[in-house]
Amino acid sequence: MATRNIVPRADGEGKLGTQDKKWAEVNADTINTATKINAPNIVDKSAFKAKGDILVASGAGAPAKLSVGSDGKVLIADSNSSLGVKWGTVREGGGASSLGDLSDVDIGTKTDGDALVYVGADKEWQAVNLRKVNEVIKSSTATLTTAEVTGTIINNYGQSNNTTLTLPTATKGLTFMVVLGTEVSKYFRIKPATNDKIYLSGTAGADGKYVGVSSAKIGNTISFTSFKTGTDTYDWLAVSIAGDWSAET
Repeated sequence: MATRNIVPRADGEGKLGTQDKKWAEVNADTINTATKINAPNIVDKSAFKAKGDILVASGAGAPAKLSVGSDGKVLIADSNSSLGVKWGTVREGGGASSLGDLSDVDIGTKTDGDALVYVGADKEWQAVNLRKVNEVIKSSTATLTTAEVTGTIINNYGQSNNTTLTLPTATKGLTFMVVLGTEVSKYFRIKPATNDKIYLSGTAGADGKYVGVSSAKIGNTISFTSFKTGTDTYDWLAVSIAGDWSAET
């Protein structure tokens, strides 16, 4: 039997059915169209722009695109996310971490004693090794980060000019030690944040006033620990171990 085509009088003219009277079903092997099909229940493939994009739902009948995550990330259910899922990191051995999103830190080469600690002031997880103390070299004036005063040793190695290190705002659980590794006829000072005090061997200094040595000598040592002094405030206790450490007057 000869094939017969249903065609309009002119190209682009006419409709098959109307808004009020629609065909119940159309069966076809191929539908060719120059423009997209007007069907709200069909996902437009042009929404997917990159390799790895996936289809998720932001709600009932609401498909959406989730862009591919970075290498090593896995898909994690997250009811707080607008799409209900997110890319994240799981702990080694599989399973989602119960400590929240650990994607702040990537420990490439692991050694015995490595661990993660959450630094609240920086709002991120950071890598530490519980079997060794991290030495931070500071040979010139700088502002220290919270991580640099969390279980560390501060060393002036290479200092050649007068140096002042400014501490971050004192918060719970900060402790570090200063051990000078370079001798130079220049001062070395530790200065607190504007509204913080340093208590040198129990004696309070004024807000924002430094503790230091007038001339750096190898082996000069002093320890610092944050401690609570108010409902929402902390200050620093400094204990001189070796050297002529004095407070700004």
